Amino acid sequence: MKYFLGIKNGAKHEFIPLDKLDERVNVNNNLRALCTYTMTFNSEYDLKQFLMAKKIVNRDISKLDIEIVYRRKYKGKMYSYCLDVPYKKQEKYLSYFDLAGVIVSRCLKYPAFLKLFLSSYEMYYNENFKKFPSEEFYQLRNRGSYVDELELYDLVRKFLSKECYRREKKGRFFSFLNLYNVAFTAIKVEEALKLYEDKEKRRVEVKKEVIDSKDKREETSWEIEGQMKLF
Repeated sequence: MKYFLGIKNGAKHEFIPLDKLDERVNVNNNLRALCTYTMTFNSEYDLKQFLMAKKIVNRDISKLDIEIVYRRKYKGKMYSYCLDVPYKKQEKYLSYFDLAGVIVSRCLKYPAFLKLFLSSYEMYYNENFKKFPSEEFYQLRNRGSYVDELELYDLVRKFLSKECYRREKKGRFFSFLNLYNVAFTAIKVEEALKLYEDKEKRRVEVKKEVIDSKDKREETSWEIEGQMKLF
């Protein structure tokens, strides 16, 4: 299966030539190679600037989105699927050996993280595979909120091992796409919680500003023009 970087233009994508992008990605075309390449950029802005500066794209794409696109046959027809492009700040999420630690740290930082992460992943799993997740998933969901940090890490590692390694007749094979799906579920949950946290912080700040302004007006109302201030 081939993976491409596509510039979204309405309902269609303009594919970026992989040979012009990086010969290693062109020769070794898979999701892991493409993600490894995009994670050398700090942001989508930096990737767009690179593409335009190198004339890989000969027009202004600053206001357009870039996605990873792949095609898969379903019931005799080819369908296109889109994935978010990872950048440098998501590098640890897309490392199998780092992801468990990242998930545990987010659980400790955000009390609601584990519940939201698991419910989001279960929804994704049901929609895409029409079946329930693994036994390890339910062990994490049922016990994750009641164990210490080390036990939580162990539960997350078992869950990741089950999701990222698929069993076939020839043995166990690592699926980077499965790792990607788990990782981006966690990324989107963290982004949502961070946004909520920022909004709550701003709400508290605005409330304090309103109270301080009201107190200041009340102090001023007690002053009469021309009256000597004793204090």
